[in-house]
Amino acid sequence: MSILNTSPCIQVGCFRCCLDTEMTLTEEDLKRIDALGFTGYYHEVDGYLQLVNIDGQCFFLREGRCLINRDKPIGCRLYPLILDVRADEAIVHDYCEHAKLFEFDEEDAKTLKQTIDTEEKQRKKRLERQSCKKA
Repeated sequence: MSILNTSPCIQVGCFRCCLDTEMTLTEEDLKRIDALGFTGYYHEVDGYLQLVNIDGQCFFLREGRCLINRDKPIGCRLYPLILDVRADEAIVHDYCEHAKLFEFDEEDAKTLKQTIDTEEKQRKKRLERQSCKKA
């Protein structure tokens, strides 16, 4: 599956994963979204960049649709594919009511793991910079 293909969500009108989201972002996500002119859509939580929720829904969710669907964060594009940390493998999240409509392949799993590695490296650098500023 191409991770850009989110038609199952659109086809069934589902946006459950956009409610009370804790979606993390890469710095590349920020650059792409900033270029669209948005501000105030993320905050930092323990060194992670995370989408903001407004009234319990993602900053970008309006009338059941994503304002930035073509440019949304990589984590949103991959969902409901998540990493089972204990087994270190990509799995389909059972929170998604329509998970059976998605088809993921090894490339998607590889992209997921690379994205998580990137977020962790970026978080570490961010925390190191903050530590240096405090010293």
